[in-house]
Amino acid sequence: MFAIVARHGLDLTDEGFYLLNFRHWHSVPAFTLFGAYFQIPYRLFGESLWAMRMLGMILLIGTGTWCAFQLMLIRDVLMSQQGSAWIAPASIAAGLTALNYYGGFVVPYTPSYNTLALISALLCTALTMQVGRAFVLKGSIPGTAAFALGLAISMGVANKFSAGTLVALFDGVIAAAIVWRRVPVRQVALTAALVVTGFLLNALVLVLIDPQILIRLNQGIVIQLALLPRNITAEYARFLSEELPNGVHMAARMLLWPVLFSTAVLVGGRFIGRPAGAASSAIVAFLTLALYVGFIRHRAFRIEFVSMVALVLWVAWAARRIALGERPWSARTLVVDGAMLAMPFAYSFGTNNVMLQHMGMAAVFPSLLIASSLRSFRREGLLHEWAFIGSLALLAATPSEVFVRQWLNGEHTYRLGAALGDQNVKLPPNPARVESLVDQRMARTVDRFLELTRAAGMKPGAALFDLTGQAPGLVVLAGATPIGAAWIAGGGSFRGDAAARLAVSLLDASELRRAWLMTSEDSFARVPSWREVVQAKLGSFPYEEAGRMTLPDPSSPDKTVRITISLWKPLL
Repeated sequence: MFAIVARHGLDLTDEGFYLLNFRHWHSVPAFTLFGAYFQIPYRLFGESLWAMRMLGMILLIGTGTWCAFQLMLIRDVLMSQQGSAWIAPASIAAGLTALNYYGGFVVPYTPSYNTLALISALLCTALTMQVGRAFVLKGSIPGTAAFALGLAISMGVANKFSAGTLVALFDGVIAAAIVWRRVPVRQVALTAALVVTGFLLNALVLVLIDPQILIRLNQGIVIQLALLPRNITAEYARFLSEELPNGVHMAARMLLWPVLFSTAVLVGGRFIGRPAGAASSAIVAFLTLALYVGFIRHRAFRIEFVSMVALVLWVAWAARRIALGERPWSARTLVVDGAMLAMPFAYSFGTNNVMLQHMGMAAVFPSLLIASSLRSFRREGLLHEWAFIGSLALLAATPSEVFVRQWLNGEHTYRLGAALGDQNVKLPPNPARVESLVDQRMARTVDRFLELTRAAGMKPGAALFDLTGQAPGLVVLAGATPIGAAWIAGGGSFRGDAAARLAVSLLDASELRRAWLMTSEDSFARVPSWREVVQAKLGSFPYEEAGRMTLPDPSSPDKTVRITISLWKPLL
């Protein structure tokens, strides 16, 4: 399904920014280095947009499956359970829930810093559990896994510092829970040294590839802070006091009916003398209703629903063990499971979007606990085989609802303004060799823009400073090289004027004088003072307007809204 839908659509805003980073991550100030990691496959795949989208999907499912596998193995160790029965289907189903990334918070299919943040979080968590299990079971230092863990942590931090750092801290808590008082301090220290070595090697390679990378990172962070000033304390106080309680309350209310119905099924089955079948039916009924409510009816509450489903199943499993006189958990298991539930918060830490909705992109983490609980039910005979496989199928399939919605309804696509199924026109040939199927309006827009650049005499590779706030995708399609910053947006909460002024101050006057400019007077995200900013740097305005055109507003899902852009030619 994804292979089909991924051939359609192109977003000129965020997706254009991603492609600019693949091509020019080392040319402009940057607050994230995801382009450094994705540039290699982008070149290897012949700069194929479809191949990159497929790569992102495969990496998400792959790391999700491996993380689920490692979670189930370490839970078996902590609970002193033997054997690996049913671990393969449970891990695969759990891995497929990584597709929540695309539906929890609707994003373009092309991999971005958000994609890499989730991939690295899953990878780091899986490696942490693998290292801990090797310590406990073998008493040896897992050198390769520890070194790989350092690389993964370093990649996560370089990609998104705030989230990568918090994910590493959470994984440190998981590691401590597993090895506390079980492993000699000397072995822990040697393993930590291997992790640090992997971390530093990744950083060293980045610096060797681009000796100016630290300078550009600093510049990018300063520009980003000027673009979007943040009051982190107020944001997270509001999240904890308002957003989180309201979301949990809403999810609990909606989850009440699945709980009551499944309880009725369980009681009815026991009443008629079929307790084994009743347990299977109750679990399947609960999961079916809960996933329907959480994914089909009220998908905006995805992370709350999935987390609460995980908790309900976990409590049901613990209650049964208590009824049998068995120990339901250990402190170590509680810490590991709690960290998994909290990991979506670490993933979204630092976002400027609505926190809980953004956390829905990482709903794979609580989904791993759901799959693990289903496996435990199956191992203990509470789930018949049909119920176990059916429950896993439901868990794995429901995140793909977003692809069906986007194929049929343009309201669920990211700023495309048309359903993917209606986008069947080839994107016109362009210097960047970007290929995709788009709607007729997008095809005409790109064709007219490329004709404008050709008529003005702009060559592929020319420097282009985009001040429209909405057109990084047009910079890509023209085959141009961005300067100043890959994307500066104004309007709303963004302070485009301040960011543009700062970006221009970092440029050489000769570099700006040779560059083309792209501006708009009616884009809501434009930089209003762009002319004053340029004149303040150059002392004059050595440009002439080479042409202008109107196009559907790239940031609006309503493509009847139009904006005008102007292309300015440098007078050399």
